[in-house]
Amino acid sequence: MGKPLAYFLSWRAYGTWLHGNPRLSVDKKHAEFNTPMLPRNSAIESHERSLLKNKPNVMALDARAVVHDAVKGHAQFRGWPILALNVRTSHVHVVVRADGMEPEPVMAQFKARATRLLREAGLAEPEQRLWAYHGSTRYLFDSDSLMLAIDYVLNRQD
Repeated sequence: MGKPLAYFLSWRAYGTWLHGNPRLSVDKKHAEFNTPMLPRNSAIESHERSLLKNKPNVMALDARAVVHDAVKGHAQFRGWPILALNVRTSHVHVVVRADGMEPEPVMAQFKARATRLLREAGLAEPEQRLWAYHGSTRYLFDSDSLMLAIDYVLNRQD
C-alpha cells in the first residue's frame, strides 16, 4: 500500500471505557477487522471495575488543556505535524504525520509526555494510572481517509 499519509491515534483515559459496557468495546478476541465488537455484559464490566488500581481518569478542563499542550508540544519538538487534535474527558484523538515512525511509539510518546506534564501540574498523583493500555492506531493511506479522520476528530465529537 505504500507509506501512510498520516496516523489516526486514539487512546482512552484509564478506567473510562470498560469491556462489557453498553457502548461496546474491542478486546484481543474482537480486534480483527470485521470482527464483531464485544457485546454488553454487566458481569465483565463489574469485574473490570473491581480490578481498577485507582479511580477512572475523567479529565477536567484544566487537565484536558495540559494534555492538549503536551501532545502539540511534543509533536512540534519531534517535527510531526498535527493535522487534528481533540482531547475529551475520557479519550484523546490525534491525526498526525510522523514520517519514519510506526504509530505505536508515537502514541506512547504522546501518552508519556502528557503524563509527565499532568504530574508536574499537580493534576495527577505520582502512582496514578492515567491511560488505558495501548489504544487505536489507524493508518491513513489516501486523502479521503485522511479528510474523514480530520473531520471526525474536529467536528464529530459531540
